[in-house]
Amino acid sequence: MKIPTVTSSGRNNIDVISKSKWSYVDIVQAVLILLLINFFAAIISPDFNSSFNDAKIFSYPIFSLIVGIGSLLIIYYLMKSTHIPTTYIVVLTGMCFVFFFVVNFSQFSDTNQNQTIIGVKDLTTIFFLGLSTIIITASFTIGKHKTSFGNLGFVKPLWVQDFKLAIVTWIISILIVGVWTSLLIKFGSNGIIEKLIPPDSARELFNATGENVFVMLIIVSVLAPISEELFFRGFMFSGLIKLFRGEKKIIIASIISSIVFAVSHVDVGAYFVAFVLGMSFTFLYWRTKTIWVPIFAHSLHNTTALLLVILSNKLGWLY
Repeated sequence: MKIPTVTSSGRNNIDVISKSKWSYVDIVQAVLILLLINFFAAIISPDFNSSFNDAKIFSYPIFSLIVGIGSLLIIYYLMKSTHIPTTYIVVLTGMCFVFFFVVNFSQFSDTNQNQTIIGVKDLTTIFFLGLSTIIITASFTIGKHKTSFGNLGFVKPLWVQDFKLAIVTWIISILIVGVWTSLLIKFGSNGIIEKLIPPDSARELFNATGENVFVMLIIVSVLAPISEELFFRGFMFSGLIKLFRGEKKIIIASIISSIVFAVSHVDVGAYFVAFVLGMSFTFLYWRTKTIWVPIFAHSLHNTTALLLVILSNKLGWLY
């Protein structure tokens, strides 16, 4: 893959954001397919979703397979009707079948006392959803519209300048989140307010991996940043800009894509944190015109959270 160079003036010579070929219609279709994929994952692996786990009927593999096949047929129809190349459809549906058999028929075993069968299934589901997000993004961009990796934001950054901006922007975001969390904790005696306190997702996932640092690094530092930034910034934000007119189109597109990004984190307590981070990542993408910078900032945030969990476990910290 040839990465576009930068101009002598110091800014990328390809504005990948304004040159995106996909529209808001593609975005709506992609979001719908992604929702169906998440529904499929929740049905196939009910342990991943507590509401599905409570429904005993979903514990039967045969019933899960029937509902799962129904979901796949809808996904197939949607992708086919939107002129997605057959190759992408085959890859995605093939992954779904592999995921079903791995989750329902593989013998999961614990590696230590902190790891559970549910935890391993959760990790399998997370990998599946991350890879599916990448495939769906590629389907509507590289597949349907015949774009290049450069159109998705894979443009060479200005290493020092751009990554310094990423670090500063991330620190500001963390300060905002810190103030928000402190206020919630201070006034969190109310049940509703208490639910808004950000969850300790990093620790929960770390425990689910059996405290496996390598697996955690792959998930939080590589897979999640790449898949989420590709979809929400490289694909969604770029497409939404074309829907609006005027000077405020950047802000409107940023807010909408960040709201969707926040809601995708499911837990109500994570909404505000994800929204603030989403806005900062979108700003970085718009400012630098390269997806590498928000991926770096996203990875920096997740990796820092992981390191805090590791240090707290080693030193007995509570935070």
